[in-house]
Amino acid sequence: MVDKLSRYSYSALDCYNSCPQKFKFEYVDKIKKESRQNAPALMGNIVHTALDKLYKLGADGIVMPIADLKSFYKDEWDSVGAENILVDSDFHTIDDYIRIGEEILIKYYEQHKPFNQSILLGTEQNLYFTLPGTDFQCKCRVDRMSKRDDGTIEIVDYKTGVRLAKVSDSSYYYQMGLYQLAIMENYPDFTDIEVIQYFLRHEEAVTKKFSAEELDSLVVEFKDAILETIHAQQTGSFQPQESGLCRFCEFYDICPAKIHGKLLEQEDEATGEIPAMNLKDIANSYIVKNSQMKVLKDEVDALKEELKTAAK
Repeated sequence: MVDKLSRYSYSALDCYNSCPQKFKFEYVDKIKKESRQNAPALMGNIVHTALDKLYKLGADGIVMPIADLKSFYKDEWDSVGAENILVDSDFHTIDDYIRIGEEILIKYYEQHKPFNQSILLGTEQNLYFTLPGTDFQCKCRVDRMSKRDDGTIEIVDYKTGVRLAKVSDSSYYYQMGLYQLAIMENYPDFTDIEVIQYFLRHEEAVTKKFSAEELDSLVVEFKDAILETIHAQQTGSFQPQESGLCRFCEFYDICPAKIHGKLLEQEDEATGEIPAMNLKDIANSYIVKNSQMKVLKDEVDALKEELKTAAK
């Protein structure tokens, strides 16, 4: 029997949707990742840590001096060390990401100090819950939860990326919908909830209040998404989803979609060309395997429907 993941998160389900093979490496096989930290992600983590500090102090009536904020921010970068940071851009340097993060923080600081406009209920908070109507355990991490004077509960998720999302975007809709489900189960007395993604580079807040009907629909979609990952585990079918992001993937060197190409490159470098017979063998093998894959896909689709029916 295939074990389910102990807990499902938006990140895990989004990973499966983007590339089932990466999901397998990270969440099923639990292969250790590249030890170096990705510079944009590290910048986001450090900015989140700084905002966490600002709001916790603000809740106690203390405003951190901006000079101290800058010093704190710099110390966080220094504690990692340049040798442990991976830059995945052809144009950006580590110093660029340090500068961008500091600019983001300063702008936010000037606009939102003294950071006590609402009652702080929690920051960087892990929430665990059972997806309604199932036994699937889920989790999420809320950047900030606050209560306004009118009683509205704010669920805030900070974004440091370049792209400004829309409420209709699946990345927004599913992540923030899962967050609201988590809040509702953990805090059943909270009835007026607004979810917010705050895009720090743009100084824009994208907000939504989910209806009961939307949340019911999301539960069904999350259940189906989880069942799909379980089905993949049962069948061992985790197809790589190749894209322009592959070259930044920490599992690039062990991905089956990339290993074959690397072997051909190595053979090409060693011999100067790929033997004609080898190319023919590869082509024939591809035709046979592709045909087998189509047959297996039909069988997989049939099993998937049986699994969904059995789970109802």
